Amino acid sequence: MKRLSSLLVCLCALSAVAAPLTAEQNGDQKRRYAVTIEGTNCWARMIDVDASVPDATPRPCEPVPMMPPNGAELAPIGDQHLVLKDANGKPLCYYHLVTDRWVAAEKVKRETRFGAVAWSVMAGYFLLMAWMAWHFIRKKKNAEDYFKGGGRIPWYVAGMSIFATMLSSVTFLAAPAQYYISDWRYFPMTLGIFALAPFVIRFYLPFFRKLRAASAYEFLEQRFNVAVRLFASGAYVLFMISRVAIVTLLPALALNAMTGVSIDSCILVCGAATIVYCAFGGFEAVVWSDFVQGIVLVSGAVAIFVALLYGTDGGVAGAWASASAHGKTTLLDLRFLATEPVLWVVLVLAFIENLSSYTSDQCVIQRYMSVKDEKAAARSIWFNGVFTVLVSALFCAIGTALWTYYRSHPEMLDPSLPKADSILPFFIVSGLPPAVAGLVAAALFAATVSTLSANLSSAATALTADFVLKFKPQTTPESQMRWGRLLTFATGILGIAAALVLAHTEMRSLFDKFKEFISVLTAGLAGLFFLGVFIRRVGGGAAIAGLVLNYVVCFGLRYAPLPFARPHVFLVGGVGFAVCVVSAWLLSFAIPRREGARESNKS
Repeated sequence: MKRLSSLLVCLCALSAVAAPLTAEQNGDQKRRYAVTIEGTNCWARMIDVDASVPDATPRPCEPVPMMPPNGAELAPIGDQHLVLKDANGKPLCYYHLVTDRWVAAEKVKRETRFGAVAWSVMAGYFLLMAWMAWHFIRKKKNAEDYFKGGGRIPWYVAGMSIFATMLSSVTFLAAPAQYYISDWRYFPMTLGIFALAPFVIRFYLPFFRKLRAASAYEFLEQRFNVAVRLFASGAYVLFMISRVAIVTLLPALALNAMTGVSIDSCILVCGAATIVYCAFGGFEAVVWSDFVQGIVLVSGAVAIFVALLYGTDGGVAGAWASASAHGKTTLLDLRFLATEPVLWVVLVLAFIENLSSYTSDQCVIQRYMSVKDEKAAARSIWFNGVFTVLVSALFCAIGTALWTYYRSHPEMLDPSLPKADSILPFFIVSGLPPAVAGLVAAALFAATVSTLSANLSSAATALTADFVLKFKPQTTPESQMRWGRLLTFATGILGIAAALVLAHTEMRSLFDKFKEFISVLTAGLAGLFFLGVFIRRVGGGAAIAGLVLNYVVCFGLRYAPLPFARPHVFLVGGVGFAVCVVSAWLLSFAIPRREGARESNKS
């Protein structure tokens, strides 16, 4: 009888070896992973989603901790895991594709530390923000105060405000997640501000400071015509409303995961609080709250990084050794490819993103105008640049530390996580002490509010200056402030409504498609300002034509059938910028500039 039992066991084992278990799972948005098990051996390969061509050689994975029983099944779960189940569907063990670790099902821990202490810390932060809002609401303001802070904002506060505006809650979530699933090749794009800062300070800043206008798009009217100004301002406002929706929704998803509060409630509370203090407090309230929120944001990120290193096997040395051994610290990819995020492709994105932000984004330009003089504005740009690089390096390190932490502790990771962007919020609620978790949740809320307030303030300023005052030039300063508040409410409500719609839309790739559209739109606006500053012969007609051609080419590269390999999305903005500038210059020979146009760019 014992011999018969042994024989049956051997036959079961042989059948498992003879019949490999295979499953495919989506990892990040560019790759599909295929994992095969034969006995306790395991192999993985990556399959390109667009071309459906597998890599030439599968890589060996960590061995399966047990011999799969007869009738076992290997199936996807969540966004990054596979589950090995027995014939009855009971989970036996999980495999994490990112860290290449197996863990027995009974060892997986699903716990949260977000309780009364964390809520108390968050409540303290909210009370501080409420006090700041009340302080600025009570201050007497005129139109100059409301839209530009009266020109008395300290340069370091303006610099921190630029930093907090550009480094949104989306970045707080998405940047560490990107470094967690890949390596450091995206980090060089953060250095673009250092290359462009002298260029912006030398050529653009004097124009905006001499303009002394609430809206940056007044320059486009003086340089080209009214139609260019209104078109650019309208496109920017639509961009802001769309950005408000995305910036509100993604942190709401994270706060829902951390606190259990419904997504709709998170959207409404966050949006309503921002609208109130932004509408009544004006630009000065936005800038000073950005200053506080930037400090809280960085403090929370430092706390996360320390906790991750403390929890990794071997501490700092162990984390570095593990990350280096598995290629997580690769920084420079010097291949000359147009379809992958290699170094030159990343640098193109860095140029376009920074040029668009620092030369055509009302959020940033409005802060140039809030300080007392051009020298202070230049200091604020350099302050933001240094701070951005340092904090971006911190987010890069956090992403890698997330990988080393969960490679050390695969049992701490929930296999059902819906996407990679959930990894940081999950660690906040499961891996941090309660008080620190509350601080970090406050930091996430701070990043959301700082970006939303900047978006709403800049959109209301653009609408008031470019449309209300343009068509009703006799509007009194008091009426301008009323219009600013009304338009802040209007754009905020539209953005929140869009976020609520998106929260219930089954479109996982919506954010990526949105980013593609935004990169095209902002590259075109950057092209308009570049033409206005550097190419005098281009008039309004040629500028509009160049902008339209930019849209045609960029959307064609992303969505039209192409006879060649589609370029990486990072290149689309660069191509669009070049098309806008070159085509407008060429068309200026056929569409001459009107003699009556003002030349505000004469030195």
